[in-house]
Amino acid sequence: MDDKQTKILLTAIEIFSRDGFELASTNEIAKAANVSKGLLFHYFGNKKKLHQACQLHVIDEYIVFMAARRDLSITDFFERVLFNLRVKMDFAVQNPKFLPIVNKIFYDNSDLIDRDFLESHIMESSLGTALKNFWQNIDFTPFRDDVNTAKLMEYTQLGLEALWVKYSAENSENLSENIQNYIADCEEFLKLIKFGVLKNPG
Repeated sequence: MDDKQTKILLTAIEIFSRDGFELASTNEIAKAANVSKGLLFHYFGNKKKLHQACQLHVIDEYIVFMAARRDLSITDFFERVLFNLRVKMDFAVQNPKFLPIVNKIFYDNSDLIDRDFLESHIMESSLGTALKNFWQNIDFTPFRDDVNTAKLMEYTQLGLEALWVKYSAENSENLSENIQNYIADCEEFLKLIKFGVLKNPG
């Protein structure tokens, strides 16, 4: 990708994130990137393909960030979950303009998102390898014998995602505060789960 393509892409990410797909203008994107609209379409074809290119760029940045920071030495289930949660939030804080697109990719069912393609792209990447090994080396011996650990992992993830949908919908100008509140709520949520699944929740 040459410098002009990169400039168009980063400009488009900012404008799509601010205005959403429907309201974002390719005229404004071209003007802000200091290129002609014809060149924009030469590189990306049309507005939808440009948006898809933005999704891929954001996902690739997310993949690199997350895969570089995974830590399989953490064997406690709840500590591993919180560690990875904080890494994700670090990505959000460092890349606030990416956040609306990340949320759309993971939580939006619109036809703008080719979910099968994106999931395949992720799973074939270094993050995909990390995700497959996400629960590797977890010590499940503190859990009650009747706990279904597969369901525990699934329901924990669903609960954390539901909380994130709530907080990410709030005023983005207060992103850092929203994230602090989100993490605090997640910690409380995980405490509740502990009392239901551990032999000795303490």
